[in-house]
Formats: sequence, structure tokens, C-alpha cells
Amino acid sequence: MASSTKIKRALLLLAAVPLFGSEADRAVLTAMRMSAPDVYYGRTLRREPVDADFDLVLMIGTSKSEGPMNGDSIYWRDRSPLGIFLQRRDRPATVYEISVSQNSEDCDEVSVENVTAKDVVLSCMPEKGGPGPNHKFVYDLRSKSLVKEFTFARFGIQRILAVDGGAVLVGRNAQRHIAIKYSSGENPAFHILNSAEVEQWARRLKADTTWVPDGMAIKPFIDIQPEAKALPRFGPDNRFSLVNGCNGLLVVARTGNATKRYPLPQTSHDELARIRPVNYARQVDSIEETIGPWQMVDGAFWFAKTFYDGEGNSGVGGFGFFDTDQRQYQIFAPHELVDSSATSILVEQDAVWLGLAANGEYGSVGIGLLRFDRATQTAQPIQVRGIISQIARVGAHLLLATDSGAIVLDNGTMHRYFVDQTTSGKLEITEPAPAQQR
Repeated sequence: MASSTKIKRALLLLAAVPLFGSEADRAVLTAMRMSAPDVYYGRTLRREPVDADFDLVLMIGTSKSEGPMNGDSIYWRDRSPLGIFLQRRDRPATVYEISVSQNSEDCDEVSVENVTAKDVVLSCMPEKGGPGPNHKFVYDLRSKSLVKEFTFARFGIQRILAVDGGAVLVGRNAQRHIAIKYSSGENPAFHILNSAEVEQWARRLKADTTWVPDGMAIKPFIDIQPEAKALPRFGPDNRFSLVNGCNGLLVVARTGNATKRYPLPQTSHDELARIRPVNYARQVDSIEETIGPWQMVDGAFWFAKTFYDGEGNSGVGGFGFFDTDQRQYQIFAPHELVDSSATSILVEQDAVWLGLAANGEYGSVGIGLLRFDRATQTAQPIQVRGIISQIARVGAHLLLATDSGAIVLDNGTMHRYFVDQTTSGKLEITEPAPAQQR
């Protein structure tokens, strides 16, 4: 069907569209209903100017029986089509359809990675957790038509390895590794290393192949293991050590032939009810908090807590250090942290940085980054996409490795990068343009 005919049909249908959203959004919803007549509600994911005259609009549609899609999670499923449209900014009723497509694989959460004047990249998170594929739509602005649609496996970054003048970030998708060189003084700061260099860096890391469900099949998944750090001895005369116990890591003190164990103190049910009353409203049978990420800083053992928060289990988030003089754990639990487990930690002279996640029944979900000011004892949450597996200081910048790419914090300004793929299969490092949704 010619685009002009679609526009005429859209104008005829406009009165039948429920009066939700702006006039521009209602016009896009009308256009979507021409290809997906069961759609009754539409939710705009992104509206981005792509040239002087047109906005590119991404919209998810739902039927009248499903109701409008509310809340933070946006799903893209077989009954919730995704529409990509070009819309005249000065004449909102003029809408061109690029694509209206349904997803054969349930996407419990879809997010926009990038929008440009030539393509759209979306990332998908399956209902049962784990990284899903990226979906790319390549379109031609002049002809206002779809050129190509394809999916590619998302690369996550697990490790940051220091090198002279920068760092190498090593990650993987389901089948292969990737290595990315970061040089803070260069432009661009990131570039992908070749296959031989990737293999060289991958050999330095421990990687296990696990088998994970993929629909009705089971597929291999390459998992880079956390850094294998030797358990330290610390304190006066190195009489304290970190050891593996039955319930995770704990501190052990040795004086002569005597040994005393210091397991991580557990939050009581009364404390949980006071600190996390909404959480405690559900049935909590077990509180099991363990030492998660840790770091030795000037001879002191620093750590952050982790716990499973689901199916009758819970806990309280926190971080701190082991005081060798008092022989006890000193734990900080600002209210911005109590609901979260930590996935990474970086202790600096002026601040403690923590990567946060919720460990639930369907896996872990990244919550963001927390900066704790050591002088003022205040916490600042920073919104970050994905699970942060490592935090590293590289020169004046803070570098984050996440399961959706890399993040650079530069004097309070955040730059996010992800591994993109061209139509020819070449991998590229892309910094998405800031959202300009109006």
C-alpha cells in the first residue's frame, strides 16, 4: 500500500482512536492500527528528531482487553506489536510507517539502545532473566521505508584490566569473547581489538561454558568468572585472614594456637521489619546475608553484602569493613542501599562506589550505581542501565563494566557505550545520542 493511501486512511480513522496522549501520539496510534487492527492503546517509547522535518517515533501497542501498558517495564510480545514511524513535526497527522512487527519471543522488558537518522537498536530482556538479543531496524529516511531488520547477540562487559594509559575491557555474548581498548586521551576513546588480541586477553581470564535454556533448546553460554583474588591476610602481624566458610566468606583471627571465627552478622527479623517494612509485609522465612564483592584498601578489608530476595528469603543491604582493633564488622546501611545487594565495589579516599542489583527468583536485575561520600556519610544513587560487574578508576575517569556495555563517568557526566553491529556483521562501539524525547 502506498504511503499516501496510508495517510488518507489514518485521517479517516483518527476519530476512532481513544483520546489518550498528545495529538501527535494519537496520530501515530491511528497509523499503527492500520497494520495491527487489534491495537487499542499505544505507549510511545521514544520520540526523536531525525532531521529538520521529521521525528522518528517508537510505539508499543496493546489490545483493549489487555489494557494500556503502564509501569516501568515495557514488554514486546506477540500481542503487543512494536511500531516505528516517521512523523512530520509541523503536521502531526502526516505519519509514515517504517515497520510494525510482533516479537515471536516474549520480551519481558524492551529498552531503546539507540536512535539515529538511519537505524534503531532495541535490547530485549527475557522474562526469566539473562541477556536477550538486540533488534536492529535499518531504514532509509528519503524513501521512508525499512531497509533491513535483524537481531544480534548482545555483548556484556565483565572485566576491566589496567594497561598503560588506559584499560582493556573484556566481555562476551553467548558464543564469543570481545576485547575493547580504552584510552582516555584519544578520540574515539574505545576501539575493538582484533581476533588475535581478543584471544590473548581472553586467555588471561577464567571462563566457563554453561548450558542455558533458549526456548525449547539448550544452548552453550560462555561465562567469564569473577577475578580470582587470593584470600588476604591483614591486620597486626597478619593475624586476620579471609576464608571460605559454609555460608560464604568470613574473617578468622589467629592468636598463637587459638583461632576465632567472625561470621558476617545477620539482620534479625525485627530489624528487617523496621528497616524494610514493605518487604517484610510478605512472608520472610529466612535471612541469609553474605559477603559479596570485596577490596583490600591500605591493609583494611572492605566488603559489601549480598542476599537472595525472593521465595521467603530476604536481607538488608550494606557495606563496610572489618575493624581489627574492635574485632567486629563496621557496617554502613544508608536507606538508599538497604533494598539492594552489591555486585561490585570500589573504595577510594573520598568515596565508596557500589554497583547494585536485586537478586530475585528470576535472576538478578541491575538497580544502578551508589556513591557514598565518606566525609558527609551521605549516599547518592546514580541511574545506570544493567548489572555492574566491576568499577575501576582509570586516570580521572570512572569506568563501569556492565552486562549491557561500558560506562564512563567524567566529572559527573555519564557516557554509555554498547557494542553495535552493522548490516555486514562488523562490530562497532557506539555511544548513543542523548534522548531528546519531547
